[in-house]
Amino acid sequence: MADLDLGSNAYLTTAWADDPLPSRNAKVNVNTALPEVLMSLFRGMTSTSSGAEDTVQQLITKREQEQLQPTDLATFKVPTTVAGVKSTYFRIESVGVVGNVRKKIVAVWKRPPTASTPPRITPAPTQPMAMSYFKVE
Repeated sequence: MADLDLGSNAYLTTAWADDPLPSRNAKVNVNTALPEVLMSLFRGMTSTSSGAEDTVQQLITKREQEQLQPTDLATFKVPTTVAGVKSTYFRIESVGVVGNVRKKIVAVWKRPPTASTPPRITPAPTQPMAMSYFKVE
């Protein structure tokens, strides 16, 4: 696996976004994305910058009340080719310090694909996540 610099952009990582199978593409999770990332989704889609800001603020207000659902994407006119309501990839950073020694570990994990969302009464899937990237700095 190539050594990827996933930390060069604090707001958006496009790793795996060019996967030829759209179902495997990484998408921005509108439930967890920073406001700056959400603004990048809407910039140019509304007639004014304030229109994009208003849309982002409404989206943030809604997600603070309850988790956004797929139907909310259409309501807010979220571009679903690059955004969704769940995360596939998770970046984990951990720093350990002992005396004068400091080490940082960065890992990226991928959630396994599922055919459908299981009903709430069923236990969570037991298929493990797969590590896509690991680096010790």
